[in-house]
Formats: sequence, structure tokens, C-alpha cells
Amino acid sequence: MRVAFQYLLTGVFLFFCLVFPAQAKLVISGAYSFGDRMNLRETLEPFGKELFPSARASYDISLHTNRSPGVGLEWRDMISSEWAYAIGGTYFPLSWIDSGVVNGESISYADYQKPKLEMTLLHLNAIFSPNQTWYLFAGPNYALFTAKDFGWAKFNSTIGYQYGIGYQFNEHFLFEAMYRSIAINGSFVFSDSSEYYQKYNGSVISNFSGDLNGFEVQTKWMF
Repeated sequence: MRVAFQYLLTGVFLFFCLVFPAQAKLVISGAYSFGDRMNLRETLEPFGKELFPSARASYDISLHTNRSPGVGLEWRDMISSEWAYAIGGTYFPLSWIDSGVVNGESISYADYQKPKLEMTLLHLNAIFSPNQTWYLFAGPNYALFTAKDFGWAKFNSTIGYQYGIGYQFNEHFLFEAMYRSIAINGSFVFSDSSEYYQKYNGSVISNFSGDLNGFEVQTKWMF
């Protein structure tokens, strides 16, 4: 169901790109995210309490990630002389976890063990431009995750937000700085194909939620 919804959302995004009016401008961008701390709260479900009877019912997780570059595509259209809107997406090919703190205890990963998180971030921004150079923007985002080497973790897509300021050097070149909050939630789902554990396959051990926040800069070229 979640995968089908992701495809539906992506299809809606592409549809809007195709039906935008002729005055809409295509924008390509290069991004760099300074967000390097993923803060989560994990809560054990009944099966998790049965599986780990000595574990706490809930605890905090703080994971340190690398700072990640990305590439983006956007369509933006002027509504009036001061207002515009933009719809687009940024693809961050690979972020990895190298260390963290789980329930107050430090953890670290060797290079070959580092969990990885691939992310496509769709956004919709309202843009206010009081003059021909400076502008402000804000809006929601929706993250699509692909996790690698995260064990039993299943990441769900959810809605976050961003706001920032931009500067247009000329009719083509733009620079933006923003604060971005990417909402995260998901679950750890038991998976074991052995005969003894097979009946527990798909059982939810715990659920987690949190965010990945930080500043981001983008350089953009508008056609």
C-alpha cells in the first residue's frame, strides 16, 4: 500500500509538471544539506515486549549522519508580480549513519556496516518576492525513503516543512538558503524464515518517529 501511494504521489507530481501553463519555468538545482542528526523516539509494541522482556517500553535514539549533496528539479510559476509557487523534488542519493546514542549508550559502525538512507524529497512552496532580487518561501515537503542495511527497519513517508530566503542574481541564476525539517516514522518488523520463528514474520517489534532537521543551501538555474 505504501509503495502504491508513493507511485501515485509521484504520478500526480509529474502530471502537474506537464499541465503547468506555458509561463512556468523549469529549474534545475544542486543542493547540499547540513542536517546531520536524526532524532527518533522508539516505542515497543506488545510483540517487542515479549521478544525483549528486559527492554524499556520506549527510549530515545540520536543518529549522526553524513552531510549530503543532492540534485533537484522544479517548476515555478508567477501568480502575480509578487507571488509565485513552486513544485519540485530533490534527490539525495546516499546518506549513511556512522554513530549515535541509543538509550544513553553510544554506538558506532564500521565502514562496511553503516546503514544507508536514500531519499527523494518532494516539495511545494509559496514564494513571496517584494522586489526583483530577494524572495521568501515556505511550504510542506514529503519524503520518500529507501533504506539499505538498516536491518528490520521499515521507513514510512510523511510530511515535513521548509522555509527560507532566496536571491536571484539574474534571469537564470538563483541561490537559496533554508531550514528544512524532514519528518520520519516507521517500524521495526520481525523477519526470520526459520521454521520456529516463521509464524512471527511480519510482526511489529516497535514503532519510531522523529525528524532530520538542518540547514540546506541550493544553487539553481532557471530556464
